[in-house]
Amino acid sequence: MRTESKLTSSFKSANASVAFIDLAGFSATTDVYRDQQAIEMLQRFETIVHEALGDQHSPEKWIGDEVMLDTNARLHKRHV
Repeated sequence: MRTESKLTSSFKSANASVAFIDLAGFSATTDVYRDQQAIEMLQRFETIVHEALGDQHSPEKWIGDEVMLDTNARLHKRHV
């Protein structure tokens, strides 16, 4: 006989899409070209991400040279 716990019975299912984008070789680039080049690289990366997402989505979280995207983030925030 299968029983559900109180914890899992309160969960609802949902479709979700999560992506992580990381700048490959960023640390090595900063070692060679130093801080100013690294800052310019991150600024360009941020611009590219925002342009690609348009007005429909925004990054969920920035983690150094990595960005986390959650296409359902606005939906989750409305229900929390």
